[in-house]
Amino acid sequence: MFEPPGPETTKSAADQQCRTIFPNETSEIQIAVITKILVVSPMPNRGTPDSNRCMKTLIQNKFVNLKSPIFWRITAGVFASILCIELLLLIYSWSTERERLITRLDESVTTLTSLLDLENPLPQLDHLLSSRNTTENFSVTGYIYESPTGIVANRGLTDKIILHLPANEPGQYDHSSSIYLSTTSREIPDQGSDKIRLQIDASWIKQYMTSYVKRIVGMVILISLFVTGACLLILTPLLINPLQRLNNVLISGEKRGIRSAKSILKDLNRSDELGSVHRSFDLLRYNLIHTENDKNNVTERFEDFANLGADCFWEIDNRFKFTYFSGDVKRVLSLSSDQIIGHSYRRVLSTLGDSVPYSTNIPGSLAQQGKWEGKIYPNSNSDSSPIYVRIVASTCLDAKGKFIGLRGTIADITKEKELAAELKYQATHDVLTGLHNRRELDTQLELSVDKYKSDGEEFSLMIMDLDKFKLVNDGGGHAAGDALLNIFAKIIKRQVGDKGTAARLGGDEFAAIIKSTDPNIVGEVAENIRLAIGAYTFHWKQVSYTVGICIGVASVSKTLDNPEAIALAADSCCMKAKHAGRNQVRVFSETDDDFHLFKEEAIWISRINKAIDDDTFVLFQQSIVRINNRDGENHFEILLRMKNPEGGIWTPNLFLPVAERNNLMPKIDQWVVTQSIKWLKTQSIEDNSNFCMNINLSAESLADPRFCEFLINHLTGNQSLNKYVCLEMTETAAMVNFKEILSFLTQLKELGCLIALDDFGTGFSSLSHIHELPLDYIKIDGVFIQEIVNSELDQTLVRSVAEIAKVLQIGTVAEFVDTEAALEMLDELNIDYAQGFLFSKPQELPFNDEPGEMAQAA
Repeated sequence: MFEPPGPETTKSAADQQCRTIFPNETSEIQIAVITKILVVSPMPNRGTPDSNRCMKTLIQNKFVNLKSPIFWRITAGVFASILCIELLLLIYSWSTERERLITRLDESVTTLTSLLDLENPLPQLDHLLSSRNTTENFSVTGYIYESPTGIVANRGLTDKIILHLPANEPGQYDHSSSIYLSTTSREIPDQGSDKIRLQIDASWIKQYMTSYVKRIVGMVILISLFVTGACLLILTPLLINPLQRLNNVLISGEKRGIRSAKSILKDLNRSDELGSVHRSFDLLRYNLIHTENDKNNVTERFEDFANLGADCFWEIDNRFKFTYFSGDVKRVLSLSSDQIIGHSYRRVLSTLGDSVPYSTNIPGSLAQQGKWEGKIYPNSNSDSSPIYVRIVASTCLDAKGKFIGLRGTIADITKEKELAAELKYQATHDVLTGLHNRRELDTQLELSVDKYKSDGEEFSLMIMDLDKFKLVNDGGGHAAGDALLNIFAKIIKRQVGDKGTAARLGGDEFAAIIKSTDPNIVGEVAENIRLAIGAYTFHWKQVSYTVGICIGVASVSKTLDNPEAIALAADSCCMKAKHAGRNQVRVFSETDDDFHLFKEEAIWISRINKAIDDDTFVLFQQSIVRINNRDGENHFEILLRMKNPEGGIWTPNLFLPVAERNNLMPKIDQWVVTQSIKWLKTQSIEDNSNFCMNINLSAESLADPRFCEFLINHLTGNQSLNKYVCLEMTETAAMVNFKEILSFLTQLKELGCLIALDDFGTGFSSLSHIHELPLDYIKIDGVFIQEIVNSELDQTLVRSVAEIAKVLQIGTVAEFVDTEAALEMLDELNIDYAQGFLFSKPQELPFNDEPGEMAQAA
């Protein structure tokens, strides 16, 4: 027997029980639905009043619930419908039967028409009338005879009946009097016509019809009851019971018991509209259950988040009195709830006293920003550690939008403040030494320059570089180097003291900003640092080390009035100290012989940075042509120029050396690559065309990991265009860090780019490594081309390069080709390409913003 699941029934137990009851009748979806019903609405345990009531309900549900309104409505409707149909059939049957009897009577009366065959029918008619002769259940009660001569004989007919006799109809039945009037006439040749009108008693028709109706009505009632019962037997399981179950579920939400479960399964399996209603409602019920569960989960989640995100919760009414306060009030505010509930916020703040600084600002801050942050001192003791709190509030409005109070939280943000302070410290200080880092030094330098320009506060910058530090790092390892750096950082910080700010730039470089330009003060600090470091002996693992330091000093002035110039001047002096014999202090002076060169270089640095920021660099191009076939090829090299303020062009020999000395080449090369690829996207290039664009990369850029990462990412994002890009690098750059360069070039080749080795023959001897590089072109430096016609040595060198390149299947390009004679000589030496003024001078690269076919394909 089915055992209804108790309150402890789990989903798995209900699922197993459901599959046991319905092993072959349910799908997975139906099993899931009935399982949810059993779990959500379990039946109480046996023996309890609730269990007895449920079992009683199950027994009653085996039959029709006679208290069900829908049962009586359907019963009445079915019975009334069947009764109406039977009544219509009754009326039709009654009418048909009466007409049949009248027709039968009329046919019987026609037998009397033989009386007209007599010469004088009156005696026979009188005889019929007097004898009350009955024939075929009728009797003659009167007649009227009209002879051809006009004699009229009337027996038993009143004037009233005579007036209603039909003129031409053979017979007429009067319902009220149950009299049948029949008319028969005949034609007599040469005499006219005679007519007999008979009055016949037909009361038996009325008696028969009354009895007939009674029988039929009884049959109608019996048939209606039978058909109604039969319909109910069919409709009860198909319609009434499902509607009752649906009604019970809608009212009480209960679905219990084996019979109910089977019925639910049948309801869900129905293919008619009622089945759709059950399935839709069951899905709705399922969604509502999950929605309620989700709502509970959301509520619990919100409460958990609220408890995690705040320590106290409060509400105040429109009179600004606290109506609710909960949480860790004692720890945060050093108050109890009794000291808060019912009191105004002003009184609460005044109770805190000095523990909340500027307490009067709290309401204004809440009104304007919705929050206030500050610190309080628990137990009103200013000597204790403060607790930082955040008070957040939102306005409460009623349905009409009227202000009814505020609701908010108080959160302890002490750890958040401590973490923010720690992050700020790490962002501005060197992790190893605890001194300020390069970023903070740059910030302080900019602030110092601004104060100098606004308030005239003078300062000096010292750049310091340790001597022989590499010996310690290599001999004792990084641990020894880190220990020595920490020692020197403390020495520098102690010597600078309150006169300025010390910083570590990175590696073995330090710096300090001194709040003075007095040579005596600044010189004393620098000299003390030099002497203290020079006198220190560092012992590490039974080895002693002595290290010196070079210091460059530059003071702010009308000439040196920007951070870049001051830093460059101090760094320049530090480098001069190194070159002059190390362990020295050099102070920048505008009277130095090389001050003009320094100033000029600072100007060019500013111009370069401005050109990068304002896009005042300009791309030029110069053709590279195939010597033995100059048609059908578009091969060129990208060249860089800079616009000057007068509208002219500065050539690269003016600014590139400065950029190389000051590590600006990665920024310049990044600009060139970005603009060149951007231009390439605007071009429409045929698939089979020999299109190639050469872009130069400097040695400084190739040694910069950030630039290499940029180049890989940029080429990866425009991979369909890479087959038209040839990246050039000098022989020197390729050979300095050969393994790293080889790995980087391999990545570029995998992206589809071409590789060219520029200025070949002027750098390191690379013949032993050239076969390892993934090269597509070798560009022979112009120094071997300009005199090639008259120099056998140059011819031999170029011929050797050409032969090696042919073996390696690498194309060769000759630079600085300016004469036809040189071109003919290069052709004889089997050089593939030529570049020079003989073919074209550098021209500005035409740029438009309309994307070409290549960009659209990309």
